[in-house]
Amino acid sequence: KDWSYVERLVAQASPKVTPVPQIPTGTETPSGFKMPTARPGDHPYHVRRTSSWMLPVYVKQPWRQGQPAATITTIRKVEGDVNALRNDLSKFLYDRYEQEF
Repeated sequence: KDWSYVERLVAQASPKVTPVPQIPTGTETPSGFKMPTARPGDHPYHVRRTSSWMLPVYVKQPWRQGQPAATITTIRKVEGDVNALRNDLSKFLYDRYEQEF
């Protein structure tokens, strides 16, 4: 009888497996999700996705004295050459918005 409580706790503590989405490569879902095509080693850096298959990009806009301050974008789970990622992002943003970030 007492063992049923332990079994319940063990079941709760077991790691949860997130299923791999069954989406053909190159197909975009309505939410904007695309299956990754690059593999680790294809580029000098790699950004691992979260357990929910989303990119670990976080945006924060702090407020100072009642006014919005500069927007801060954080990219987590970067592996490899972080400076190469920064340079590629800077070039992409400059080409797109014609200003430096």
